[in-house]
Amino acid sequence: MANKIVDINPFRGGKAARANTKYLKADAAEYLSDYKPLRKPVLNLIPKVFKSVAIDKVAELVIKQYKFAGLEFGNWINQHRRIDFCLNLYTALYDLNKVLKFNNNIGINKTISIAYGARGQKGALAHFEPVNNVINLSRDRRLDKVDSWGYNENYIEYIKTQKNFREHYSGYGSFAHEYGHALDYIVAEKYTFRKSALSGGRIVLTNPNYKTAYPNFINALNTGNTLFEQRFRDCFEPLLFRNGKPTSFYIGVYSLALQKGTYWSRLNEIWARTFEVYVAYKLSKQGIVNKFLIKDGKGKYRDELNKESFARAYPSFGEIAKVSKKIDEFIAEIAKRI
Repeated sequence: MANKIVDINPFRGGKAARANTKYLKADAAEYLSDYKPLRKPVLNLIPKVFKSVAIDKVAELVIKQYKFAGLEFGNWINQHRRIDFCLNLYTALYDLNKVLKFNNNIGINKTISIAYGARGQKGALAHFEPVNNVINLSRDRRLDKVDSWGYNENYIEYIKTQKNFREHYSGYGSFAHEYGHALDYIVAEKYTFRKSALSGGRIVLTNPNYKTAYPNFINALNTGNTLFEQRFRDCFEPLLFRNGKPTSFYIGVYSLALQKGTYWSRLNEIWARTFEVYVAYKLSKQGIVNKFLIKDGKGKYRDELNKESFARAYPSFGEIAKVSKKIDEFIAEIAKRI
């Protein structure tokens, strides 16, 4: 999808589309009336966008300013959703750059592309494609299809009562997670001799009671060959091991995997969840909540530390705080190279 731009153009599609001139002729206030920000506090960033570009050029602005290879929309994403997506994405990238300090080079010199509602996978709200370096976020799930999702009847009725459907049942809120995957794979490919992710990819955690748990983890990271691998190990290992013994976070993730499947204990997924909590933690220090980047509640003790069970997917803010400086060093090393 290199350099692919799918424009936002209400004239595309014949006479019916030409009747909708709103997004080309209305003023900024009218555009903003359709925009539902997922960032608190709300920035005055978006009104400034329209002083420099027309509404049908916002996608191009995102690509150019943040150095992505392309931005792709699925055929079922209407103009309203495309604009809402672009504006929330623009603000999310602004916030992500505050954390990473990549000088707006979030796309890593046109290495990464973004797709919205274009490359969805069944059962996934978002995913990263390592082969193509594409981050895909799914569109809102359709309410008329909710019965086919496989949930029990009580949960289906609960879903249908939700007002923030876009926020909870779409790829919105997953961008930081998928960007964590992107860093994992792209840094390994560009700056090390590895053919897989820095994290070890789909290799899973083994039983914490086994003496081989730590050696297996170290072998999966295959670390020590480059500065990037060392930096990555320095920030990832302390979450899972202390003096060679599994931490409570390790035990919680392994317990969850026993209940729900090995996906939850894959090292690349653990890193992606760690990265998104890291982003949430860093933004929280600045009083910022961006629900496009991370769904609300990730990393908070009341949500992640279940008193009735050891099982959990995410590290807490407290655990991230202990390794935050090490993650900073890993991210800073990337920033030097890109």
